[in-house]
Order: sequence, then structure tokens, then C-alpha cells
Amino acid sequence: MGRRRIGILTDASDVPGLNSVIKNVVNRGADHGLDMMGIQRGFEGLTHVNLDEPASRSRFRLDLNRGNCRDLDRLGLDTLLCIGGDRTIASAAHLAGQGIKVVAIPKTRDNDVQGTEYCVGYSTATTEASDAIRRQCTALGARERFVIFQVFGRASGFTALITADATSSPCVIPEHRFDLARPVDMLSAERKENPSRVAAVILSEGASWNGYQVQEYGSADGHGRRKVANVAEVLARELLWRTGTETAVFDQTCDLRAGGPDLVDRLVAATFDAMAIDAVREGVGGAMAALVNGAHDLVPIPDPRVGPRRVEVATMYDTERYLPLASSKRGSPIFQSRSAPPAVRVGT
Repeated sequence: MGRRRIGILTDASDVPGLNSVIKNVVNRGADHGLDMMGIQRGFEGLTHVNLDEPASRSRFRLDLNRGNCRDLDRLGLDTLLCIGGDRTIASAAHLAGQGIKVVAIPKTRDNDVQGTEYCVGYSTATTEASDAIRRQCTALGARERFVIFQVFGRASGFTALITADATSSPCVIPEHRFDLARPVDMLSAERKENPSRVAAVILSEGASWNGYQVQEYGSADGHGRRKVANVAEVLARELLWRTGTETAVFDQTCDLRAGGPDLVDRLVAATFDAMAIDAVREGVGGAMAALVNGAHDLVPIPDPRVGPRRVEVATMYDTERYLPLASSKRGSPIFQSRSAPPAVRVGT
């Protein structure tokens, strides 16, 4: 019997820690006698690339419903290891439903994958965001302005929420549509009372208020999603119109993609990799490495129809003060993120 070959792919955007995941899983797989093969261009490398026609790489778009993953057999792949966020995990679930053996590792700055309390990249992104906010607020003290820090979170506000908790700043998140007058009054009062005459707010890229709809542009990807317009610039114009005060905007959604992982992301990446390789060796498919109730576990790949995981506003967010809830913390998850235990345990 020949050596088992494992395909590795990642899709969507980069996060700190992604390279650590790839490096660790390749090394660990090789240690166990597995052949590890990287697949370029994510799922398109399986669904729309004809190995007999090199030019095909330049003329396709992702469509898993049309793709037949014809190259899996030709490549001799035993298992497909998918590393990514909610869209990648959704595609992995689709392939698992077709009978393909798939193991997934969640990675996203948004930390919004169902079935897990933590995704690789989240700690580094929020640490970098918190540090940047402290630096900029100090530097902007002489300019006496409002400051908007836009962070990741198209559908879920976890990145904004934990960054707000770490910096004692208000935040607005996609899960709570608000009346704009309230935070404007709060920011105006804070700026007036602050000796440095600065007031800051953290804004999820998918946040909205009464009278404003999230704006999208560009062509849709294979999952039907388009790019989200910069809501921070719209909010800055509203603040200027309502208060007469200039607003500085810092869009951190690009900066938080880059850089090396912090200690938490390195440790989680190493553990998720170990669980993924163990699942491969045991012949387990349809599984995802996860953190559940603060402990590492292997759970079923979540059903994509459920959508991304979202902030529990009633237990995690103060809708009057636009802050993380500070009370009833006993027993709460460390990353302000709760995931229900899986109904079915994998590999048991």
C-alpha cells in the first residue's frame, strides 16, 4: 500500500498565523509518513483547473455547484485539508456532502465560524488593533477630533467587541442596528469632558444605523458576496454634519491582515494542526478542529445554511453604552465568544 497523500488548500484572505498552520501541518503530516500536497488558488484549483490544459487557470471563477473536483482522483488525494473562514468552511461542507473526505481548520480575523469559539488569526488581529488605537489616540490629542477605527466584521462584531473591551472604547457592531443620535451625543460629551479633547469609537465594517444600509460594490464572488463600502467615511460625514467637528478615520482592515502571529495564535495553530492530522490518520472526515467551552475538540463541519456565528447581544453587548457588558462575567468565555457543544462528537 502506497503512502497516503493529503491535499492542503486555503481560500479567501490572509491572516496572521496562516503560514504557521500550513508549516505545522506539513511538518506533522510528514512526521507521520503522509505525503502533503499544496493546492494553489484554493478551491478553484480543484473545481475549474484542467490538468491537461494549463491555460484554463486564467479563465475560471469559483462555482462549487458546477465544479466536479475531477482532479482529486487524478492527484491521488486521500483527504482534503481546508483552512479558512466561514466561506471556506461552507465550501468544505459542500465537498464533504459529496462524499469527499474533508478536515477543516478555522482561520479568520472575524472569529465568526460556527462550532468554535476561536479561529486562527483572531488574537493577533485584536492585539494589533488595540495597540494601534492606543497609539493613535495619544497622537491625536493635539488635534481635538473624533476618531473612528474601522475593524473587520462584515456580519459579526467579535473583533470590534474584544478590541473595545481591551481599550475601554465604545463600539458599534452589525448585530445591533442603532439610532445614530445616541452615539453622537455620547461621543460629543466624551470629547468635551476629555482633557485631550478626543473621543474614539470602534466600528465593525458591517455596522449600520437607522437610515443607513450597508453598501456593496464590485462583482460577486462564488458565494454571492460583494465587497463592502467604507462605512467609516459615511459615519465621519454624519459626525461632521451633526456636530461641526472633524473626524479622523483609520481603516485597519488592511493592516490587520499582515504580520506574524502572536503567542496565542501560534499555540492554537499548533494544536489545531495536531488534531487535524490525528483525524486524517484515523480516517475521520467531515470534521473541524475547534475550541468549545474553552477546550480543544473535533466537531462536525458546520452546516453553511446556519450562516456565520454572531455576537449574543443580550449577554455580551450593552446597547445603551455601546460597550461590552461588564457584569455577569463569571463563567463567560475568554474571547467574548460562545459556541454550543456539538450535538454529535466526531471520532468517538
